[in-house]
Amino acid sequence: MDPRALASTPARTPARALGLALAHALGHSPVRAAVGMPGIVAAVLVGTLEPLGCGGAGTSDAVPQPVAGAAQAVETPPPSEGPYRYRQTLADALADGELAQPIVELAIRDRAELRIVAAVARPGAEPVIELWRFDQRNDKGTLIRVEAPEVILRWDLAAQPDPEQKVRERLRVELATPGSDLHRALGIPAARAADALARMAAAAQVANNRTTAVWARLSAISLVAQGLDNDALLTDDLLAPAIAGLAGGGWAPAGNVDAASDRRAAITTADGTQLELLRKASGWVITHARRQPASSTDPAAEPSPTAPRR
Repeated sequence: MDPRALASTPARTPARALGLALAHALGHSPVRAAVGMPGIVAAVLVGTLEPLGCGGAGTSDAVPQPVAGAAQAVETPPPSEGPYRYRQTLADALADGELAQPIVELAIRDRAELRIVAAVARPGAEPVIELWRFDQRNDKGTLIRVEAPEVILRWDLAAQPDPEQKVRERLRVELATPGSDLHRALGIPAARAADALARMAAAAQVANNRTTAVWARLSAISLVAQGLDNDALLTDDLLAPAIAGLAGGGWAPAGNVDAASDRRAAITTADGTQLELLRKASGWVITHARRQPASSTDPAAEPSPTAPRR
């Protein structure tokens, strides 16, 4: 097989609607798992880079579909189409009982290599975001996983220090590799920025709910990632802060939405974060999240009148 054919074979699966509560909460129909191999892996694609020569992949409104290992025991929704081309490659690399939700696919054609970022949830453990590496340079000429998956982001938001920083930096270098194609779901379809943010908040609450079915949590994580622009997801590492802020109410709008145009909006949230949103062809994405400095009128920011002068 010609290594340059790496990114040329998209996988297609039929879509079927599922009338479940998650569909109402997220505005998407959940999607179903395919057959693969062990652990529960959920790939969350957050904020995509513009695909390089991929013909507009990554603009689907469908929630990315989890893929599952052969012994997957939890109930899973029916399959759905999405922008991902290597779902079967990921499924074949899973062990029995694993469930995976792809987030980002990065095909490095000149090196016949593939990277998949996935949200991973194994039995009895909280989901994590992992980087999976595949290589086509072998006797069979097929994509085979090389190296053990590396954790990019732990779901325990309180975990400190952050041991995955170096792994994310390696991924950023590979994202900038010439001849690479990036595929992901990008944008939350909605009439207004506030509506898109509300959908992301509903998804974040599902993602944080440990009593919810694993596939539903993975689909919800994926939707939040879908609402983050490329830099927000892959450079600013906003996935964990976004889920925490949206699920906990800290990122709830604190007032009117400042709509600079029908494509740009700014939202000040309850915890003082300034969110900037951009409407792309595929929907709204968060491009920046900045904490506002303390106001000069805030009593806490003013020196006490009884404090000694210097």
